[in-house]
Amino acid sequence: MLMPRGAGVVDRRPKVLIQGAGMVFLGIAVAYLLATGEIRVLTLLLLVVLGLLCLPPRRGTYILLAFLPFMYFLRRQVLYFDKFAARDPILLFPPLVTVTIVFGVVVFYGDRLSYFLARSALLKAVAALLFLFVLQVLNPLQGSVLVGLAGGLFFVIPTVWVFMGLLLDQRDIRKIFGLILAIGTVTALYGIYQHYIGFTEVELYELESKGFLKEFGERPRSMSTFAGLSDFSLYMATTGTLCFAYYWNARRNFLYLALLGLNLFALLWTASRTSILILAFSIITFLIVSSKQPRQVFVRGLVALLFVGGFYLYLYSYTPVEIYRAHGSTDPFIAHTIAGVAHPTEESSFKKRLSTYSYIVGEGFLEYPFGRGLGSTTTAAERFVGGQIFTVDSYFFEIIHGSSIVAGILFIVIVVLFFRASLKLALRHRDVLAYRVVTGLLAGFFLGSVFGYSIRDTIGGPLAWLLIGWMVRESVESSGEAPAADPDMARIA
Repeated sequence: MLMPRGAGVVDRRPKVLIQGAGMVFLGIAVAYLLATGEIRVLTLLLLVVLGLLCLPPRRGTYILLAFLPFMYFLRRQVLYFDKFAARDPILLFPPLVTVTIVFGVVVFYGDRLSYFLARSALLKAVAALLFLFVLQVLNPLQGSVLVGLAGGLFFVIPTVWVFMGLLLDQRDIRKIFGLILAIGTVTALYGIYQHYIGFTEVELYELESKGFLKEFGERPRSMSTFAGLSDFSLYMATTGTLCFAYYWNARRNFLYLALLGLNLFALLWTASRTSILILAFSIITFLIVSSKQPRQVFVRGLVALLFVGGFYLYLYSYTPVEIYRAHGSTDPFIAHTIAGVAHPTEESSFKKRLSTYSYIVGEGFLEYPFGRGLGSTTTAAERFVGGQIFTVDSYFFEIIHGSSIVAGILFIVIVVLFFRASLKLALRHRDVLAYRVVTGLLAGFFLGSVFGYSIRDTIGGPLAWLLIGWMVRESVESSGEAPAADPDMARIA
């Protein structure tokens, strides 16, 4: 039987008509906003369009990873036309898009999420920590529910990236690493430019408005396109680890060594001692897990421990003044970095942190046994009526203070379960470089979360939780049959 001509063919004309009308409307709106000088509104409108492109989860993950390092740079360009706003709606774009993507993942991939959740103790621990964070949003001790909701931007939003990681495969991870290398190179060059050429008036204006301007001598510490020097330095440490890993894997492409040198040079002008230690720890961990046999992991780990211990025994046999006279520099950036790396326990900031940590696990625990509230240790506490900020300078100890000792225990469980899964994969699949790289990167992030905020960093935090989610998927699939992929869902992704 002959089919009528055109039968079974989908009429695309209505879709094309709607798209055309939308483009015309967008063009008119952009022209009007440009003519009236409403640049912030125009930026928000274009971000809405970008958000619509992020609806497919995999594509949205790439777009957000590319957007986050330049979000504050975009915000600064708006300041050429408008005044600084502490609660700038531009900053809400990543959280809102993240929530939308995760909602789509839950709706369209619910069966796959249930499959991984039922078979992964690591994912269960992350889900339990997330549930506790959500409960602490409502904690009345933090002064206002607005403090808790804003605190969710620092804790809940980065953590839910773990569900986005469940949809990625090894090819996605390689592409993401390539994206980070490219962005890291560009931002490193711009950070060096800031140090030698100087900051723009808008950059100085924004940093002063936020209270983030930090100077040594007459020069501010570089922050490149990021919110501040901590975000920038952590991204340089992440990029530096990738550069070293890619070079070490083949030991032929010296371009990666050149890029590593570029990142180290840019990192130097942030004068961030913590990020330098994170980079060193990540590289050492990568070298340890690059062993061919499980026994070699133990041997390399022992050698690394003895080497680091001996190195610091040597450094501590001299006073900071003696080391400075022998290897120091008149440049305040270099002097500050050498002092902190050579004698980290003698820094005033370290001693202050130890005092804060002692209070949290002692008097603070007795005073707030069930937590002080999710936003009590963040800048959100001082931006809303009734809030009072308590600075901790440690993700691990602030979740204990804000979300109770249970949160700290869950975080330790997550760390242990992650390394159990990643080490097993790294040793079993020697041909997969990504397993060793992720193990090294997360080792640095976990260390930085004890002495800093690494895993809830605006840019680094989402990446860390994304890699944890991917490791969950790889671990489950390596130990059993993965859930069948739905071709319709593949198109959505």
